[in-house]
Amino acid sequence: GEEEMGLYSAGLNLVNNLRFFVFPLLVAIFPSMASRAITDISGLKRLHVKVMRLLAYVGIIIALIGVCFGKFIILAIYGEKFKMAVPPFTILFMAVRFIYLNSYYAYLMTSLGQQKQYFYILLVVTTLNITTNLLVIPRYGITGAATTTVFSEIIFFLATKILLRRRGFSSNPNSIK
Repeated sequence: GEEEMGLYSAGLNLVNNLRFFVFPLLVAIFPSMASRAITDISGLKRLHVKVMRLLAYVGIIIALIGVCFGKFIILAIYGEKFKMAVPPFTILFMAVRFIYLNSYYAYLMTSLGQQKQYFYILLVVTTLNITTNLLVIPRYGITGAATTTVFSEIIFFLATKILLRRRGFSSNPNSIK
């Protein structure tokens, strides 16, 4: 119902706002990424390794903070009437690492001229997310919706990673040629 939607939105908005921690970095490095995509693909691959590591570590740290302190965060920001938002909020925090990496992948694929492929992955994963939510929410409510969101971010990450790996992009520094 509306109350559950409000509870879920409270947690989702907080998690989505965490994207703003990575956007300054992504905006700052995008010109270099675009230039290297044309003139120095090996340099772009080296930069890719560094950015992937940084965002993975930052994402893990923030996710752990959210999982460990989710109840405190929700209650401090929204108050006691939002205590039912704690479980889905905590689950949503598990997606932060993938949200950060997926945000980066959008910039990387754009610098490589792969916007069309990125769009198709986005379209498939969004359709999967909506379909899964239609099946899961009636039975599991907002906790099911949060779980579906986490899995969608992971699937999006894996699909994009596979596509980029085919183009020679790996997070392993030993694989750069």
